[in-house]
Order: sequence, then C-alpha cells, then structure tokens
Amino acid sequence: MIAAMWQSVKPEWPEKTDIRGIGVAEFINNWLAEEGEFAVEAKNKLATTWGSIKQTR
Repeated sequence: MIAAMWQSVKPEWPEKTDIRGIGVAEFINNWLAEEGEFAVEAKNKLATTWGSIKQTR
C-alpha cells in the first residue's frame, strides 16, 4: 500500500484552511487504524543500538 501525503513546504492558500493535517488525520482514522500494523521490531534499530553503546561506556 502506498499513501501519498503532502510535502513539508507550506503551500500558499490565501484565506483557506491548510488541508494537509486534515488529510493525514483522515488517512490515520479511516485506513491505518483498521488496516495498518504497528508491530515494531526493536532489534538492530538505531535507538536500541545507541542505548546499548551508552550502557557500556
């Protein structure tokens, strides 16, 4: 599944609501919450590796 989101540069929409946040919230509520998987394997991730390095120093 590919989800197209907006770029980080804010477009110029004079007197209109910035719809990027609304679109992302709809994606999370309507698809990701039901279909997505939030399983994260911590092994070999940067934060886990960095934590191990800090513990041994």
